[in-house]
Amino acid sequence: MTATDDDLRATAERLRDALAVYERFVERWPCESDAVPDAVERYLAERDAGSPGPESSPGAALVAEIRELYYEAREAEAASVQRARERGAPDWSRVLAETEPVREAARRVHAAGYGTDPETGAPGYLLPRELCPAALVSMNAGSSPVTFPDRAAQYRAVAERFDRSPDVVYYPGSGHDVSPSEAFPESRVVYVDVDAAAMDDLKRAGYEAVGADAAAHDPETPADLLLFRNAGVTAELVVEVALRPGGLVLANDHLDSASHLAGMDRLELVGVVPDEWSGDSPAVDTVEPDGENRSSESRPAQRVLESGSPLDLYVFRDRT
Repeated sequence: MTATDDDLRATAERLRDALAVYERFVERWPCESDAVPDAVERYLAERDAGSPGPESSPGAALVAEIRELYYEAREAEAASVQRARERGAPDWSRVLAETEPVREAARRVHAAGYGTDPETGAPGYLLPRELCPAALVSMNAGSSPVTFPDRAAQYRAVAERFDRSPDVVYYPGSGHDVSPSEAFPESRVVYVDVDAAAMDDLKRAGYEAVGADAAAHDPETPADLLLFRNAGVTAELVVEVALRPGGLVLANDHLDSASHLAGMDRLELVGVVPDEWSGDSPAVDTVEPDGENRSSESRPAQRVLESGSPLDLYVFRDRT
């Protein structure tokens, strides 16, 4: 799939239009099916979204349409970013600006149907799941912070191997995973995710969490250690704004984060931590530096990525 700037603006506009109609629906909630705002019925008819089934409702049909448009917009964004990568030497500030319309609309989806209950004052989803876009696009099924001991062990092993004691750890796309806080109890760990509900859960538990688009969020203090774990974010954009010179980046390749980072001139792959190991602590395999030969198809970074597992943890060091 290719995506021009016009494609990005068009898909973002369609998503914004649907969200505007949804806001009118929420204003009338709760309502019976025969009292749904005319704007919802007109929108569904214009979009030819089909008539709701006997067990569905116009509201549910509208939310299903928003979810479909959300994933369409995300695919267009990913295609645009990939096109920039393939051109070579991307201007990441330009990529950020080009994808902003889609990312702004996506942020709104993650907040649609989520807010503060007017009666209890507690944050949460305000409508049933099938009527709440924020709940339907969330990748976080839980509602409490989660620590994964194996992940914490990997992070500690990297810190020991490379003699690092990070002051600031930055974890974009974290969801409810707070394993870095277990690994680095003396560090400032900042969690950033577009999922507002997940970040509110972490805040209530006492963690420093920011509900924001990690690609556009400029942290107050650059990170000594940056993490990408199954993160659906454009890793290069985050590195450009969030990593201090000489810092480390840890990423797995489940969503191609490590492969994309390997293409950045400012980073070099220096180690790999296996996804599975025996004993109490994983060994960190060091990697031969790439040197100046960044264009060779057989450079060490590519060979390591091709021979490893997408779930292994790859360690990059900033060259600057």
